[in-house]
Amino acid sequence: NLLVLINHLLLPLNLHPNLVCISNSMKVIHLLILLIILLLSTKDKIKLLLSFANKDRDIRDPWYTHNFEETYNDILEGCSAFLNQILKNSK
Repeated sequence: NLLVLINHLLLPLNLHPNLVCISNSMKVIHLLILLIILLLSTKDKIKLLLSFANKDRDIRDPWYTHNFEETYNDILEGCSAFLNQILKNSK
């Protein structure tokens, strides 16, 4: 039920639905506002791991490739590049 989901999403934020929301439509409006704020605050903050290695692709998924070594190498390359960027920016 959508209203139950909305209530569960609002309660952890200390926004008790009975106090904040006048009606069910207000609950939906509040949830949409919270989602918009979340989306705006994360703009340009979420990156693909391999983007730090100047690669524009996802890490290979071993579920589909059946090649765990490729996945390991992708993760290692991405983490190494990420660490290098952190060290470079900390100087």
